[in-house]
Amino acid sequence: MKSLTKEGGIAMKANVLKLVSVITLVIILALVSGCFIFEDVEQPTTATAGSQIQAHLTLSNDGPADTNPKYGIIGLMIPDDWQIDSVYYSGAYGTGFCTYLNPDSCDGNPGGAVDYRWAARIDTVYPADTLMHWIVYQSNQSYTSSADTNNIDYVDLYIDFIVGDLNGTYDIGYFNSNAGLDFTDSTYYAASLNHTIEVTGGTAVEENGIVDSYFLSQNYPNPFNPTTTISYTLENNTNVVLTVFDVLGRKINELVNGAQVAGNHSVNFSAENLSTGIYFYELRTQSFTDIRKMVYMK
Repeated sequence: MKSLTKEGGIAMKANVLKLVSVITLVIILALVSGCFIFEDVEQPTTATAGSQIQAHLTLSNDGPADTNPKYGIIGLMIPDDWQIDSVYYSGAYGTGFCTYLNPDSCDGNPGGAVDYRWAARIDTVYPADTLMHWIVYQSNQSYTSSADTNNIDYVDLYIDFIVGDLNGTYDIGYFNSNAGLDFTDSTYYAASLNHTIEVTGGTAVEENGIVDSYFLSQNYPNPFNPTTTISYTLENNTNVVLTVFDVLGRKINELVNGAQVAGNHSVNFSAENLSTGIYFYELRTQSFTDIRKMVYMK
């Protein structure tokens, strides 16, 4: 048998070390990956403006096991004027309602690569469509995964939407990960996009995405802490009054009072010095009045 030279022995050791490193990396990735995948998404294909609808998502996780508790992350791409009434889960990891994850609040597993701004990070991977945005919820309790190839974990998600006032066809998107992961590996997260729904019975929209009338949008984000943006569209040049009230009808702030040109407008509102709770904002012009609810959550 041919003997190895010194150089050949060193090269072989280097290759062995490289192989061991690769195998170790694969094992590490296997231990931290394995997020849920979307098995099925059920949602209506049509909806009436202002109505409430529900989507049912079936998720599965076939491993590997993870004994370190994690919080689930759920992203929803919805039209700007829609609201989320509730996100409820049941299955392998118990039952409960998911909570809204404010962009300014840390997720349930601090110290990870993504602790804040989950919605913005999701949007860089899956950009939201025109007149749509991502909103993020997380499970209200952590869980450990016992899943393996012989024991698949299933979770059902029930999402109640409040449909907005803008007519049109929208592609709703869904995303999931856990708060201990990030976006460096595609196995760390999963998405199910392009679930089309047509909204009728509301305000018409032109082909260029501009509302062909007066329109007051739902503030974003909502809930918020401590700032949010209120947007509205004016069909004609007109005098505008935009006012914020508390639940007792007391005026909190007058954000706009004066003449404005036709088109799209946005105003930032800060509730930094206010108490947590429900507030209302009213848009009033010479020929149009509308009011919407927003939630300040510290």
